[in-house]
Amino acid sequence: MEGFRENLKMTDQEILIGEDLKLNKDKLQDGGICCLITGNSGSGKSILSKKIIKSLNEDNSSQIIVIDFEGEYCELRKNNKFKVVGSGINYLPGNKPDFNYELDKIKELCDFVFSDEGVNYVIDVSDLNCNSSLTKNFIIDFAENLISFRKRTKPCCLFIDDLSNVCYRYSKSESDINCKNAIVKLQRLGRSRLVSSFLISPRIKSLPKDITCECNTMLMGKIAIGDFERNALYIGVNKNYFEEIINYDFVAYGYGFDLEYPIIFNDFLEIKENDFETIK
Repeated sequence: MEGFRENLKMTDQEILIGEDLKLNKDKLQDGGICCLITGNSGSGKSILSKKIIKSLNEDNSSQIIVIDFEGEYCELRKNNKFKVVGSGINYLPGNKPDFNYELDKIKELCDFVFSDEGVNYVIDVSDLNCNSSLTKNFIIDFAENLISFRKRTKPCCLFIDDLSNVCYRYSKSESDINCKNAIVKLQRLGRSRLVSSFLISPRIKSLPKDITCECNTMLMGKIAIGDFERNALYIGVNKNYFEEIINYDFVAYGYGFDLEYPIIFNDFLEIKENDFETIK
């Protein structure tokens, strides 16, 4: 992997997210970015996440893997060179997976997906019960296999939509704790495995502190008044800062953006619906 880093030649050191917001490509490809995307329902998290995915896909220097709990990212495959992996049991019309997985053969699935670095994948787990230990064990096995995979020659960007589904802060269950530990391990070893992570959750409060403390890059959307102080502490601003935030406004800050101070941006909205049109 060191040889890969030395030989990596990049003509553009930034990936455009909005007119005033760019991801540092060096840090992204080095596996150094742990990004948290948070905001209330309707704040624009999914649209922003898809914009980031679209920009990464156009840049074509990283493999993108999305773990999708609600089946809303299956639409990526038409115009963005994604394939969908699902159980093939329950799916919406037009969202039939390209490949099926078996829960007792996760290693085989991971080896297949990770080795196929020229293709981006959506792992559709929408037919699984998010609260079941089966689903959490799936995430644990997936994360651990991603960490242990040593044949990677291309950086990977992993998106997990609504991580609090399987890593709830106040849960004392063994499966939740093990899931949290697997995600933290992935965050900490990302640099040595060329894996950057993008974790999506409605509230910071819903995620274990061990996970949020590992996040070095923040995108914070509109939140409830009760969360102003908590979110403000994470980025070092007064809680009144969040009074200005409306739907589709996001506060960006941190290592991945090379920002010394938080900024508010919303110019990612030029994305068009047909950019993510679902296959009929």
